[in-house]
Amino acid sequence: PQHADPDLKARLDELHKRKIDLADSVLVLNVGGYIGSSTRSEIEYAEKTGRLISYLEPVPGSSGGVWP
Repeated sequence: PQHADPDLKARLDELHKRKIDLADSVLVLNVGGYIGSSTRSEIEYAEKTGRLISYLEPVPGSSGGVWP
């Protein structure tokens, strides 16, 4: 439903980044290996802010479930 309203999607994306600001680490729930574009953007933000990132399922090219 959030994709039907671009303003709502933008507000949710910003909310998720503020939650990352409050976190020590981020767990990505990449069920079946899927990572969507919004999640990828949040991963990039978490990397830039120095958060430890781990994944529910292994990511090809990574080590131990942690983003390379």
